[in-house]
Amino acid sequence: MNKNLFVKRMAVASGFLILFAAPAQTETQNKPLAPSPIPQFASHTARPTTASSPGDDLAGLTLTDDQKAKIEQIHQDAKSHMDIVIKDKASNGDQKQAMLEGFARIERSQVFHVLTPDQQSEVRKKIAARRAADQEGKKK
Repeated sequence: MNKNLFVKRMAVASGFLILFAAPAQTETQNKPLAPSPIPQFASHTARPTTASSPGDDLAGLTLTDDQKAKIEQIHQDAKSHMDIVIKDKASNGDQKQAMLEGFARIERSQVFHVLTPDQQSEVRKKIAARRAADQEGKKK
């Protein structure tokens, strides 16, 4: 099982590398050497302003020490990947934003799979409530 997880992670990582390395090389060949402005990202955890943020979905859950350790490891891995993307000078702002959003989705998915089925159900309810509140906010 761990071998399959490792293989999946390597496939995703190599896919991202191929996806963003090749276009960067061709873009640099066709463009003049003038530096392009790169937007500054305040934080890799910056989220759209809503009634509650996705980080609040775990609030109120009773997590075991094992779950806390696994979630902390997931956060550290995601942070290191996001820091690399932020420092990447070959990617433009849109590419960086897409990569950061992708890593954030992967992080949320991995954290969700650490939870027990009851905890997952509770998180789903919080997500549904947040989405409903967001829809109400858009209507007004």
